[in-house]
Amino acid sequence: TTDRYGSALLVSANARYVAADFQCTASEQAKLYELAGCRGLLLSSRCQLACSSLAIPAAPVATCHEDGGALELVGCLGKKCMSPQVLPPNFDVSGCATSAGPILAEECKVKCT
Repeated sequence: TTDRYGSALLVSANARYVAADFQCTASEQAKLYELAGCRGLLLSSRCQLACSSLAIPAAPVATCHEDGGALELVGCLGKKCMSPQVLPPNFDVSGCATSAGPILAEECKVKCT
């Protein structure tokens, strides 16, 4: 028999419960993570995860809360930056509001003038 307890699957064998990870897949939309070691349906403990070059280096963690679900990825934070004070000619960074502080690259819309 199988039961669920928290984020583990409990498998009963000979009247003893053994905990096992759920199997999940990683979303290809996770731009802040290197997913080469997390392809396909796998145990979260087998996911070899790293932060991508878009993120501040950290120790990311993958968690699977539901068998067959999506891995929850945490730990990598996007790099933030400010608009340059001196712009090259023909660049419009009015879509990059950094007056309140640094922003993520995807929050900045640069245009040619």
